[in-house]
Amino acid sequence: MRRLIIGNFRFSADDYIKAPDSFRDHVGNAASSFAEDETPVKVRTAGRKGTRWLLAAAAALFILIGGGTVYAYSGGLGRWLDSIGINRKNAEKYIESGEDLEAEGSISVKEYYIDGQSLVFTAEMPDDIGREGYIPSDHAFVAGADCLLDTFDPVSDAVYEGRIVLSDEVRSAPLPSDAEVVLSFFKKSETGDNISKDYSFYIDSANISLTREIDGEEILLLNEDNITGYVDPYVVISPSKLVIRLTFTFEGDSAKERAWEYMADHNEEGSFASWYNYIDDNGDSLDGSTCNGSLYFENENISEEGYSITEVIELTDYDTSNKQITLIPYTVDLYRDGDLEGKMIPGTEKYHYDRQFTVSLE
Repeated sequence: MRRLIIGNFRFSADDYIKAPDSFRDHVGNAASSFAEDETPVKVRTAGRKGTRWLLAAAAALFILIGGGTVYAYSGGLGRWLDSIGINRKNAEKYIESGEDLEAEGSISVKEYYIDGQSLVFTAEMPDDIGREGYIPSDHAFVAGADCLLDTFDPVSDAVYEGRIVLSDEVRSAPLPSDAEVVLSFFKKSETGDNISKDYSFYIDSANISLTREIDGEEILLLNEDNITGYVDPYVVISPSKLVIRLTFTFEGDSAKERAWEYMADHNEEGSFASWYNYIDDNGDSLDGSTCNGSLYFENENISEEGYSITEVIELTDYDTSNKQITLIPYTVDLYRDGDLEGKMIPGTEKYHYDRQFTVSLE
């Protein structure tokens, strides 16, 4: 089931249906003013390049959430650091003060962190942001490159914490030492016209070099008389996050079915679900069903010769200082009806050690 993710809030269609009528009415009323508008607003995307979706509901939920709770701001990138688990120790030493940063549009940056995958910052914004119906665009520009503003959450009355997912262009292209970051906000006027405001600030881009990319060697998974299967890993490693792109290619009989035996399918539909158990250098494990991260699929290709698909895994709970990661697929049985429908049946875990494979992080 696809979920809408805004900040640390996750909403599925079931969540929305089960919500009180008053909440659904608020969301519906707030969304209706944007329903016929193509103005982009902040949403979570499903892929690396991004397929932006559910714009109106995202805008409505930002209004409701952003205009509600006020948090005590104690400095630092606390929310984001809490979200990256064990990698907090790797990332927090690279947090920079924003006190002396050049900025335009009445924005004051408190601090920021940047590597080749993420830019995270806290900033004091003018009073009209969050109070007068302005919605952040999901487009943010870093050194002119179009990136995704993934979250923009209030941490106090006027201070927000934002996270920008950097595009490949930012990581691969030469950047000026002072890279401009541009944020855009929109709202509708009383006449129905769009009103927009841009805010910008300049950051030191040197720490983008903290991110490493590794094009790994092909790993043979299966070699039988009537079928061959292998996986090509591509890894992007930052102090705060590990991203593994696994391209599975199987040729021969029942290629698609055999390929999916090696992948983690988090769909949780039907009678079973599959996950990965991640093993680090010390032999310690991280359960893919409970760890902090995400997984999605792209570039599926079915042909007469066989089957291929790319599985993208993003992990923040796996220590990026490890030299390798071993992935062990496992399956669990699910309840098929009743109040526990779709939930795991305790004790049904089956680890498929014969399908495990190891990806180098060096």
